[in-house]
Amino acid sequence: MFNYFVFYNKIKLTMTRRILFLLLFLITSLQAYSQKKLVDTTDFGKWAYVSDPGISNDGKYISFTINDQPYPSSIMVIKKTSTNWEKRIPNGTSVKFSDDSRSAILKVKDTLQIVNLEHGQTQSIPGVESFGLVKFKKAEWLIYHPGNIAVGLILKNLKTGQQLTLDSATDYQPCPDGKSLLVTQNYKDKIGEQELVIYDPELKISKSLWHGPNPYFIIFDNLGDKIAFYTGSSLECYKLATLYIVDLNTGEDMKVTLQDLGKSEDMTFNANFYDHYRFSNDGKRLFFSVSDQDGPIKPGNGVKVTIWNYQDAKLQSCQSDPTLAKQEYLYCFTIKQNKWIALTNEFESIPYNCRFSRNRKDDYIVVERIEGNASEFYWNPKSKQKVTLVSTLTGERKVIKEESKDYLKEIEISPNGNYLVYYNCANRNYESYDVQTGIVRNLTSSIHTNWGNINGIPSMQSPLGILGWMQDSRKILLKDFKGVWEIDLERQMPPVNFITPNYSNRIFTILRSNGNNIYQYGDILIFQGYNLENKSCGFYKLELSSGKKMQFLSEGPYQYQKNYSYYSTLGPNELMKAKYSEDYLLTRQSASTAPNFFLTTDFKKFKQVSKVYPEKGYNWITSELHQYIDDKGERQEGVLLKPQNFDPQKKYPVIFIYYTESTDNLNKYYYPEANGGYINFPWYISNDYLIFMPDIKFDSVSTSGESAYHSVTAAVNYLTKKPWVNQNKIAAHGGSFGGFETNYILTKTGVFTAAMELAGMTNLVAMYGSIFTPYGNSQTVGYDIGMLRMWGTLWDKQQNYLDNSAILHANKITTPLLIMHNPKDGSVPYEQGLSFFIALRRLQKKVWMLEYENQNHIIYPSNRIARMDYQIRVKQFFDHYLKDRAMPKWMSVGVPAKFRGVDNGLKLEE
Repeated sequence: MFNYFVFYNKIKLTMTRRILFLLLFLITSLQAYSQKKLVDTTDFGKWAYVSDPGISNDGKYISFTINDQPYPSSIMVIKKTSTNWEKRIPNGTSVKFSDDSRSAILKVKDTLQIVNLEHGQTQSIPGVESFGLVKFKKAEWLIYHPGNIAVGLILKNLKTGQQLTLDSATDYQPCPDGKSLLVTQNYKDKIGEQELVIYDPELKISKSLWHGPNPYFIIFDNLGDKIAFYTGSSLECYKLATLYIVDLNTGEDMKVTLQDLGKSEDMTFNANFYDHYRFSNDGKRLFFSVSDQDGPIKPGNGVKVTIWNYQDAKLQSCQSDPTLAKQEYLYCFTIKQNKWIALTNEFESIPYNCRFSRNRKDDYIVVERIEGNASEFYWNPKSKQKVTLVSTLTGERKVIKEESKDYLKEIEISPNGNYLVYYNCANRNYESYDVQTGIVRNLTSSIHTNWGNINGIPSMQSPLGILGWMQDSRKILLKDFKGVWEIDLERQMPPVNFITPNYSNRIFTILRSNGNNIYQYGDILIFQGYNLENKSCGFYKLELSSGKKMQFLSEGPYQYQKNYSYYSTLGPNELMKAKYSEDYLLTRQSASTAPNFFLTTDFKKFKQVSKVYPEKGYNWITSELHQYIDDKGERQEGVLLKPQNFDPQKKYPVIFIYYTESTDNLNKYYYPEANGGYINFPWYISNDYLIFMPDIKFDSVSTSGESAYHSVTAAVNYLTKKPWVNQNKIAAHGGSFGGFETNYILTKTGVFTAAMELAGMTNLVAMYGSIFTPYGNSQTVGYDIGMLRMWGTLWDKQQNYLDNSAILHANKITTPLLIMHNPKDGSVPYEQGLSFFIALRRLQKKVWMLEYENQNHIIYPSNRIARMDYQIRVKQFFDHYLKDRAMPKWMSVGVPAKFRGVDNGLKLEE
């Protein structure tokens, strides 16, 4: 017979054991968390992290630096990827792998170390200033400067150990022939002059080419037959007097002076004009530029009065900065005919995407003319754009577009030189221009997509541009945020989309291409995909072939960049590929795990190769994506940062922080450091604060202030319903544009216990007439059609400007406010913060203002003391209002001006 009593007691005993086990587990977990350290200011600037990744050509070895573990030292790690072998070198820097992947060369202070990767043995060479690696034929040579410059250069054959010395050599460049070096050395027969010498290390033969005063910016043609360089004073090496071209076979030289060009002494050669100081691809021409010198043309003794004239194409503030006012002129010098051609005139420049390239014919160059400031394109007649195609062979000009306020952007010349492709801002389509016939074709009129500008800013659209060209130059690859399109330049074939509808909730950015922007069918492209639903990042593969579609590789709750945005791709220090293998080295992070290095060959499986997790010993951050519905029935999103020891039974204070999009950074890792703007997240989270970062959802009607108010209050309404949120202890915090949003929101609601804003706009009428001092241009574009979304001028939409000027509604503010605004702010004038403080003070509101001497829009990174002071004061402010801590004296009684820098007032009231 079944014994129910025994069965019942067994069940009871089992449940009791499970409950006891669960209680024991919870107690142990709480003890583990309670034993973890809390982040504080002593951790700022001392946090361990990895940097300086490197990978050998065969992919079998990697290198990286571990910084501040222990503080303040660093460790260079050289590691074999297939085994556990590694070599750790304290304070090692500048590691380079040899071409054959058998050696790693690095420096420790002034000592050069050569590590044999096969045996692990190390050879040291003391007293080295700098070094490099050069390959001649099949032999690789180490070249280094000893600390004693008089010795010159020393060459060491890495395979045989053979060593050569080049006396009096000061610099070198490997020649394109792969057999010799071009060496710069002090000229033995004349003090103050240098000699250019071709040196063959294998044959130990040298050949003198030229001697004269201080050759600079030496470049080769493609074949290595010619070099070009400038000469000038070593004290003013950018004010170069003469341009030389030397034939390496005959030793003949020719020179070009400013007088030859008909230019006065007020001009100077410029060696870096949009990378256009170079030989043509056929080696028959040389491109170079001249420019106005910095400063006034001639010093004057008259009254220095600035005259602002409404007819000026650019504001006086733009004209006064020599770096902004400098005019540059591009020339082409035909070597055989000894003639030069002027390619650009006054107010003309070369669009970024039209710079010369080894992969594109350089018989033409695109020139755009904009006399005024480009940001004023929508109203200033002198800011209209004119686009011209110029022959670099003859100087002949063809006008592509007459002066118009409807700009052409992302202009590119096809590799064969037969087509121009550009984005027409007027009709929001890509067009092609046939160089031979002048026929213009609209390439994308049948495609209904957004080529850029997904953040809704109403200003001139910035498309993503051309992804690449097919090898025959008849087709191009265009990129929108969710697709890759193959377009026939003559429209004989319909557009092809390579991405399937299954990935419609992804935003793709190119990650790996073949490196030269020219593709053929069968090529493999790797993309990074950003999931709009869960904010994860992953990888996708696309084979360029008929009928092929994007293939999913992997995805996870990670971030692969330091700062993710829709436009960004992995940079050269965030994705590295081995030269001779399919091994990739990249960085991966999440909110709760520090950035570390991972290896992959297929972007599906990842092998971790560094393990630096300083947060493990701390009560660290966890990150959550929250999605909720606002009172309009629209979906809103935000990121909640919580401590690892989060207790749902507690009541936490919350700080709401915002700008535009925040959910992109769901998986971002935050370092404990003294920021010069926003608060330091780890410090607050570790010490029992919550931080919520809502996205601001903008539309085509509302101003930015209205949109921010709606999105932030929706977030407040959502989060304060949570039982673990203290509804009476919530704060707002924003900087710059986020500071404007904070100021506006405070005039509309008193829901916040306290608020802190830094460098935010408060008076839009005054801002409308202000100058953005870093560039000297007017701020009006940001309001007319820019980020502030006033949807018109001050006179068209006067009420919008008045409604969004917090200073006019300061009497409605009931929230205690802390302001930080610095006197050297070039983005938002200091008077914006000061006048707001004075207004609130006059209204007898609770307000404080921090002003740091000689600091800009934020506190400069170099001023760590001021940054630390700022972080401490903001924390004291929030601690007082959100945690009922005592006021510091700088808040309660203030710090008299005579004690500035003497008494910091940080001591808390008793």
